[in-house]
Amino acid sequence: MNYSKYQQDIFDWIKDGSGHGVVVARAGSGKTFTIEHALKFLDHDQEVLFLAFNKHIATELKSRVPFNVEAATLNSFGWRICRDNVKGVRLDARKTLNVIKSVIPDWKERVKVQGCISRLVGLKKATWGISYTIEELANKFDVDLPQEFEEAVFDEVFDMCIQNTRSMDFDDQIFMPIYYKWKIPAYDWVFVDEAQDLSPTQIALVATAGARIVAVGDDRQAIYGFRGADPTAINNIINALDAHVMPLNVCYRCPSSILDEARKIVPDIEDAPGCKVGEVRHARKLEAVDGDYVLCRTTAPLVQACLKMIAVGKKATVKGRAIGQSLVALMKKVGMDSAIDTFLGELDDFVEMEVARLEKKGRETQVQAMEDKHTCIELLAAGCKAVSEIVSKIETIFADNVVGVVFCTVHRAKGLQAPNIWIIRPELMPFPKAKQGWQQLQEMNLKYVAITRAQETLTYVS
Repeated sequence: MNYSKYQQDIFDWIKDGSGHGVVVARAGSGKTFTIEHALKFLDHDQEVLFLAFNKHIATELKSRVPFNVEAATLNSFGWRICRDNVKGVRLDARKTLNVIKSVIPDWKERVKVQGCISRLVGLKKATWGISYTIEELANKFDVDLPQEFEEAVFDEVFDMCIQNTRSMDFDDQIFMPIYYKWKIPAYDWVFVDEAQDLSPTQIALVATAGARIVAVGDDRQAIYGFRGADPTAINNIINALDAHVMPLNVCYRCPSSILDEARKIVPDIEDAPGCKVGEVRHARKLEAVDGDYVLCRTTAPLVQACLKMIAVGKKATVKGRAIGQSLVALMKKVGMDSAIDTFLGELDDFVEMEVARLEKKGRETQVQAMEDKHTCIELLAAGCKAVSEIVSKIETIFADNVVGVVFCTVHRAKGLQAPNIWIIRPELMPFPKAKQGWQQLQEMNLKYVAITRAQETLTYVS
């Protein structure tokens, strides 16, 4: 087996080194392959845990390793700890919403604040150990605090959530073992994948689980800060563990011309030996075919291009059923019982008021999200005679199954690849309304992620 110099250095450290390690693995560098082969250098009688965000990755790696390695997602690992410590505990995905309902029984009052309270509860659990005030938490993660929000009500909800250990939601699976300092199973080795996406609470869980920890991730693919992931997770893991840092810089996915483009953002990503030249193009027209991915920073340009493609008889979908559900949620806030012209007028008024309110609070990225959804609904409404037809269009176009040409936000493209990648509205990366330093860094990370999805051809469409 011919390993790269970086892979060989990692394997040598596994065999002869000591302490914890962080592998900074650039896009397409074969990190799963490297982890799989690194495991083969361990003694077969050692207790080894592999943690991943994705159940499929954990299961696949376990099936390819010739000795007993426990593979789990971070949530399933945390859930096992919860069940070991609380007899009869049950999973309740709606736990926080149920608590909010008990604290605010009037549904008219509850509906005004439950979304923001629920999000803040999750973020506070994800960032446990960092002393954010509620205002700081809201500002950092662009959570809109409506006029009706009361911090005392939030505190009551949060306290009730953490005191109730009989039922737990997905956030609790990570948070409760740390908050209650429950005994965490100890392993000789813990490998954790996608380490750049760890939240502070997930870092705390991982850090207590292994005598030797190997965290693998790409600091320049950290793009989920808005969810509570730590934008500086890789550096924080290095500092927390006093870890030995090992690069994995050779990209086996992208040809050299595309890597030249990526190096404008991440200079240390390297060509694989004998890689193809590939092509970076600029075009005025989108001419994608089946199997191609069309990426954009925001959703509305994807919807517009997808509808045009469907109109000429081509198969196309927008990846992300949850995006469609968020559009329907906005429509429900406006009210869906009116005639379509009335509905669209009421939608305009609602969005105008929300945008003014958000701008007054300096919530620029939320303004963008609201305007993006508004434009999507207007595009989908074209040709519809009833509001229900817009919903039907949304259910048809937004899907998680790949069909024909796939339109996809860059956030949802992470982990994917295709021979031909088209980037529409490239001027939206970096997004101009990203003002905070960590947001601006993640915008450049998004551009890097978009570029490195391409296996053969990368085309910018302006």
